[in-house]
Amino acid sequence: MTTHPAAFILASLLTAYPAEDFLEQVSLMYQELSEDSEVSPETRNLAQNIHEQLLPFYQMPELLDNLRSVYIDLFDRSGRLNSLYETEYGKQRAIYKGNELIDIAGFYKAFGMEMGQEGAISEMVDHLSVELEFYAILLIKNQALEEKQDQEGILTLLDARCKFLKEHLGPFVKGLSKRPEIVEDLFFSEVFNFTSHLVDLELNCLNITLPEEKDLFLENVPQENEELSCGNSIL
Repeated sequence: MTTHPAAFILASLLTAYPAEDFLEQVSLMYQELSEDSEVSPETRNLAQNIHEQLLPFYQMPELLDNLRSVYIDLFDRSGRLNSLYETEYGKQRAIYKGNELIDIAGFYKAFGMEMGQEGAISEMVDHLSVELEFYAILLIKNQALEEKQDQEGILTLLDARCKFLKEHLGPFVKGLSKRPEIVEDLFFSEVFNFTSHLVDLELNCLNITLPEEKDLFLENVPQENEELSCGNSIL
């Protein structure tokens, strides 16, 4: 069974820098998942764990600045150690970065996801949040094609889902979810448990086995003079 698009939208929101409407958008997606009886109990429970950690924020929205600080410390100030940009990893990233960005952008263009235009997504194409949003779009399109019983369209979309999962989103999420600094963080460990779970659901649904894992994340270490500062609490 295909994963609910709202689950990937929720993961996208949670891995983006918390905007002013962060709490409102997260609440909407969580509510949609909670009310859908077809969502698996594990998916619902993992989303609930995140929702419970965010409950104090709904009472005191000013606490959102704490979450923003943790986000910056964990994903930005740590340099490339926990970067949310896929092409920042691997010893040969300088050689392949351009080609990878072109490949990712090609997926987006083929399925109507606009980047860099007014009113469109402003992040780089290889940011995890953007990749998760794109996969949600593929799932939404898949639902529409199934309603129309468009088998040719479904097969075309299936090929794109498989390739994007195998070549980009799957290895990226599975690698990031093992980063020690992320595992140790109280909030973002839950976010990545949830996101990794969604990827596993899709890999199983589409019968995809990821290539033999090369831990490129171990090859991506900060420079000797680079300071790391990671928060471990959002309250």
